[in-house]
Amino acid sequence: MKMVVSVLLVLSVALFFVSCGDSIAPTGSSGSTGIVVMQFLDGVYPSNGYTGTEDTMVYSAHPYDNSGTAAGGYIGYSGGGMGKSRMFIKFDVSNIVPSDAHVVSAYLKVNLAGAKNNTINACAITSRWDETGCSWISRTASDLWTTPGGDYGVAMGAKYMSATECEIFLNEDIVEGWISSPSTNYGMVLAASDETTDSTEYNTVYTSDNASFGVRPSLTVYYTP
Repeated sequence: MKMVVSVLLVLSVALFFVSCGDSIAPTGSSGSTGIVVMQFLDGVYPSNGYTGTEDTMVYSAHPYDNSGTAAGGYIGYSGGGMGKSRMFIKFDVSNIVPSDAHVVSAYLKVNLAGAKNNTINACAITSRWDETGCSWISRTASDLWTTPGGDYGVAMGAKYMSATECEIFLNEDIVEGWISSPSTNYGMVLAASDETTDSTEYNTVYTSDNASFGVRPSLTVYYTP
């Protein structure tokens, strides 16, 4: 039922944008009674001053390296010397008010420079981390992960992948928690379903530090205030 509702909401929003033209940004009424949509995309939405996305790549073969300013990276297993490769990402969703808003649906979109036959999973992170100190073994400059590669739970939601993008529907309760308790918003880790050493099926992804706004990752949330 949740998936049906999500699809209907996406269709409603798409029709709303088409009918209103390019002047309408994906923030505001979704076109469905009582439901608001807000998108988070660095430098674009909810405003061109938004810089609330933090993301970085981590690699098992380079366990101490931080890639917080990289424009892109890999998710999967890279036989080219990176080893297991994952992406950590979180969005500041404090623009959503009130803090007890009910999330109807939410999805993450990550743009791909090169997609392979290897599904990307999004899992909620359970420990605080920061963009400039995060690596395969460390979550901050002074704190280690309990488990190298990140501390996180089970995979969230259904996934859609094409040659150029990956969209993942997220757990509504987890996103609500990010809104109601910002201090526990640890974001997500994106990891491939196959990270075995005999796999070369890694995905090449763009980050929020990419110079092109159009390929940066985004989070879209449908909610009732």
